[in-house]
Amino acid sequence: MVDDRGPRCGAPGAVTAIFTEWDKHAVSTPRSRRRGTPPNLRPVTNADTANLRGPRHRESAGAPTGGGASGPRFRIRWSQLEAAKPLARPFGVLFHDDAGADCGGLAVSGEDLLFYSQFRVAVLQMLGLLFAEPRAEAADDVQRAWLDVLAEHLPAAVVTAIEPVDVHDPLYGRQHAFAVHLEEVAEEATPKLSAAVLLDYQLCQAALAHQSGRLLRVPWVEAEAEPPGRSAAWVEALRGWLRCAGGGPSGPGG
Repeated sequence: MVDDRGPRCGAPGAVTAIFTEWDKHAVSTPRSRRRGTPPNLRPVTNADTANLRGPRHRESAGAPTGGGASGPRFRIRWSQLEAAKPLARPFGVLFHDDAGADCGGLAVSGEDLLFYSQFRVAVLQMLGLLFAEPRAEAADDVQRAWLDVLAEHLPAAVVTAIEPVDVHDPLYGRQHAFAVHLEEVAEEATPKLSAAVLLDYQLCQAALAHQSGRLLRVPWVEAEAEPPGRSAAWVEALRGWLRCAGGGPSGPGG
């Protein structure tokens, strides 16, 4: 499974949008005179994220993974409180060397974390490090291998049902969306996605991770190497979960 979104890295919520102010700072200030990242955009550290621990904060279990000979290992933390903020970056990725010493970290969105190429851009932009995950780099399917790595850090997102809902947007008023109900996720925290995001498997993965801190994997969808086949398989999966407003299955044959 490859990242087939095309040139989307400049889309709202992507790396270029998140680091706009840092780019202005970097471009307008000669390198010899720069005094670090602006405070509101500096990389996160253990001290920065310590106050996020609690029932709405999740840290990846087990030993830090990733990097190895090619770079530092890492842990991932997710904050529900951060996820609710505009232009949110609810994932804190903390890097460590083999001895466990802190190598710094950064905050990223669900999309920045789940797409391998985009995550490498974020690490380079914020930390000045060339990140490489050996298992992903050695795989024929780099994106799928990266998801395998993330699956060691994030709990699984198990979909139980999807239903249309109305949500209020502060700029556009009432909008139609879809509530994606997940096992072990409280009703009030149910992720809500637009139709465009829901229909794209990879964007849906990123959005669900962003809003729930969980990773959706559908093996038979990811097994489809070509985008048309993957799209068709994902639509079949959606047909099994999607419910009409009246509570029944949605779509012909649903």
